Amino acid sequence: MFYFGRSEQKSKNAKRWHKEYIELFYIRQGGLTFFIHERRYSLRKKQVMLINQNETYSVTAEPESEVLVIQIPVISFKGYIKKEEEFFFKNQCQEAEADIGKLLNEMADIFEKKEYAYELEVQAKFYQLLHRILLKYGMAEKRNGEILYSGGQGRLSEILNYMQENYTQEITLESLAEEFGFSSVYLSRMFKKYGNMNFKQYLQKIRLEHAYHDLLNSDQSIGEIALQNGFPSAKSLTTAFKQYYYCLPSDYRKNEGEGIGKQTAFR
Repeated sequence: MFYFGRSEQKSKNAKRWHKEYIELFYIRQGGLTFFIHERRYSLRKKQVMLINQNETYSVTAEPESEVLVIQIPVISFKGYIKKEEEFFFKNQCQEAEADIGKLLNEMADIFEKKEYAYELEVQAKFYQLLHRILLKYGMAEKRNGEILYSGGQGRLSEILNYMQENYTQEITLESLAEEFGFSSVYLSRMFKKYGNMNFKQYLQKIRLEHAYHDLLNSDQSIGEIALQNGFPSAKSLTTAFKQYYYCLPSDYRKNEGEGIGKQTAFR
């Protein structure tokens, strides 16, 4: 749990993503503007936004805003959904349910007061929050721009997991089809039927997301980041990065410190 937007000036948009957890933003004061899948969402006081794992987004806070952010490991929902990577949350901004808003405010107040054994009380509130999120915001259906698989598409689930684990290697539609016992034509149709992107676009999206993470968290050169994430050269990474993130990787790395803004962490 942490706040952001509490005292900093209006922050600059920067695209971000998180692999292992979802994020919940709750506006206690002021407002936020999100860009998700090229759509704009404006949030005001008492509204909530859920960001899915691996979902690229950018956010700008109004001056003097107070926004509570909770990062929830996807593994927290293990046992209640078939596969963590198959589960998505509705992330359209909406009014927080009375009980959800109450829970969030109570958790923040407990953290700030830090009275005896406050960790146990927060943990109890957290599990109540998970339950309400699962019931209120959970969904298992296809969303624009994402490949979602369920039921009879179990084999596609295996294929996408394989791509996530081997994205640094040379993968072609033909080699992937042979690996899983399909024809390349049939596999191509699977991608087109269950998602709004083809095989090459999906593979590039995976590689870009990992390269993006390395830009933020390492001092490696653009060329090194390209090669370790499956791109043949720095030029190919730069071209793809500009198409997807609308800026050069070198410019993004230089300006990444101006992203979301200062964060006041609960510790």
